[in-house]
Amino acid sequence: MLMSDSIGGNSKTLMFVCCSPESGNCSESTNSLDFAKRCKNVTNNVKPTAGDILQIKKLKAEVARLKKQQYETLKKKRTSSLMPRPQRPMSMRSMPSKKVFRF
Repeated sequence: MLMSDSIGGNSKTLMFVCCSPESGNCSESTNSLDFAKRCKNVTNNVKPTAGDILQIKKLKAEVARLKKQQYETLKKKRTSSLMPRPQRPMSMRSMPSKKVFRF
């Protein structure tokens, strides 16, 4: 009953079985292997619910919107990098830069 939702529900389950070579643990190891065999034979028919389908549609729409937004942002960056840089005024270009040397 503990794992009934995991084994028989809409999920995938991974099971590890630990077996001991000790003769005193033989019955415990056998029981563990029998349980693992029963779990292995369980088959599920996973069916998406209406809520799942709606959520998938919403997520696909959001991915499409974000891809479009990313494309537009990259497009703006590319066009802005092709534009010429603004020139500094002539008065600022003709001024020599002051270099200060300190010893």
